[in-house]
Amino acid sequence: MNRSVGAPGVLTQGQIDALVREAAEAAGWNSTDDAWSWRFTSAVVELRAVRPIATDPNRRALLISAGVVLLNLRMLIKGLGCHSAVSLLPDRSRRDLIAIVRLDGPRSVTEQDRSLVAAMLAGPSEKPVIGTVSSPASLITTLRRAAKVEQAWLALQPMTSFRAAIPHDDGMRSSGTVLIIGTVLDGFCAQLQAGQATQRVALNAAALGLPVRSMGSVLQSSGHRSAVRELIGGGLWPQTLLDLAVDGHQLLR
Repeated sequence: MNRSVGAPGVLTQGQIDALVREAAEAAGWNSTDDAWSWRFTSAVVELRAVRPIATDPNRRALLISAGVVLLNLRMLIKGLGCHSAVSLLPDRSRRDLIAIVRLDGPRSVTEQDRSLVAAMLAGPSEKPVIGTVSSPASLITTLRRAAKVEQAWLALQPMTSFRAAIPHDDGMRSSGTVLIIGTVLDGFCAQLQAGQATQRVALNAAALGLPVRSMGSVLQSSGHRSAVRELIGGGLWPQTLLDLAVDGHQLLR
């Protein structure tokens, strides 16, 4: 797509159209996905649910997926030198309106912005990390800060401990670290926040050369979700899991 802009902080209709498609494709959505629809002008992008979210049995997974797309869109907008402001579930009278993204003027593009956009567009990697992490404490701080930016929290568990507590055959590695992203509350808005946090954590890890893989199917079971919640102390709601190809004992020691 055309990554130049005209007036500072202004995107054309064609650019917005391309950004929406690029954000969805980077999240694994395709043109045949009938769960969502978009409406956009040169200054506002609306994400709408085609079916009523409140009655959809897969609503948690759908809202988390929508959060991933929203984060992708925000990062792509940043990469073009624009600031965006997101409102989640902004109008209770419009139950199909999931989020609004408003263009809010120019902003400088940082090296971190560029690295996260590059990580997004490169797509997921299954290549394992070889060797040791030079600064485990710094890595943990970076990933936790990424989750916190999106009003979520991040807990880490060695894969060995996780597998002992949550028996699940999902092609999980025998070693590595499970990143548990969650929220204080468990409503629709929290799940959208968790999706954005999950993608920001994943992009930060990928930008550091540490590929992650979604373990989304584990939490589809309410029993497994309860067990993960208990594993991390209870009181907070686990929303998503990421498999980080670094030894959890190495990170947490």
